[in-house]
Amino acid sequence: MQSPLRAWDVLTDPTDIGSANSPVATLPDSAFRAKGYPAGSEYMSFSDGYLFLGHLRPDAGVSKIDVRDIHRMSIENRIWGRLEFTNGDDQFSISVGSLLVLADDELPYRGMVIAAHSTDPDTTPPAVDTVLPKNGATGLSRKSRIGLSLTDNIELATVHPGSFIVRPVGGQPVKGSFGLYMGIVNFDPDEDLMPNTTYEVVLPKDGMKDLVGDGIAAEFKSTFTTGP
Repeated sequence: MQSPLRAWDVLTDPTDIGSANSPVATLPDSAFRAKGYPAGSEYMSFSDGYLFLGHLRPDAGVSKIDVRDIHRMSIENRIWGRLEFTNGDDQFSISVGSLLVLADDELPYRGMVIAAHSTDPDTTPPAVDTVLPKNGATGLSRKSRIGLSLTDNIELATVHPGSFIVRPVGGQPVKGSFGLYMGIVNFDPDEDLMPNTTYEVVLPKDGMKDLVGDGIAAEFKSTFTTGP
């Protein structure tokens, strides 16, 4: 139930993301009101450089916001849910290509509705925007997990040992398990990593795909080194 919309940098230094009164970027309520939209916000999802921001009842809906430049966020349009119901709550969203699945959590629960947020087909491939451990990091714990965030929601069936490879440089892939939440993919090794070893994280071209089948456009590589 936050207002205005604010953003903080939690990756550059996770131990110091700044104060509550010092966001790195803000989209003021006036930007919503200028388009005739309510401003109060709740839940959000992301896809291909856009933030889909759910809004408060009674006429919730979702704002599609361009966040490719976080310092110049702009509202592209509003995707409305089922306005025929009193106190509509279609504010939970997930993008599937040019479509947006909207859902509510209020009784009487009415399930989901599908709306279009764009008239153009989605041909944008997903890309890695964050990898942890960071590329080139050293002295990592042997119990480290590997995490990626991508620019779109990922199809679970495309996350497997052939599309997300963790291995000592020049060695065999590490065995482990995967976790997926929207565009965040994690790998948990079955056993502790080897000491003083450089590992590479490899995502082959066209391996992981988004929900409409767009695959990663080019091979991604990152490395990190464990400590003693």
